[in-house]
Amino acid sequence: MNKPKQCPICGGTLIDDTVTHEEHDAKGKFYVFVHVPALVCDACGEYILSDEVVEKLEQITETGTPVRKVETPVFDFGRAKS
Repeated sequence: MNKPKQCPICGGTLIDDTVTHEEHDAKGKFYVFVHVPALVCDACGEYILSDEVVEKLEQITETGTPVRKVETPVFDFGRAKS
C-alpha cells in the first residue's frame, strides 16, 4: 500500500485533483488554465504541478488555441481615491 503524500506547507494529505492555474510569462502576458491535473492538499488547498504538467502548460501557451478570452480590469492602488 502506498503511503499518502504529505503537503510541504502544512503536512496535510495530497490528493489527485484538478485546479485552475494562473501564470504570467516574461513578457507580462497573463494565462489562465482550467482543469489542470495537480496534487492538492486536503487541508490548506496548496497544489503541486508535476514537471510533465508544467512542460505541457508551456507547450499550450506557445502553440495552443485558447477556448475563450476574458477582459481583465487592472487597478492602480496608488491612484485609487478613497
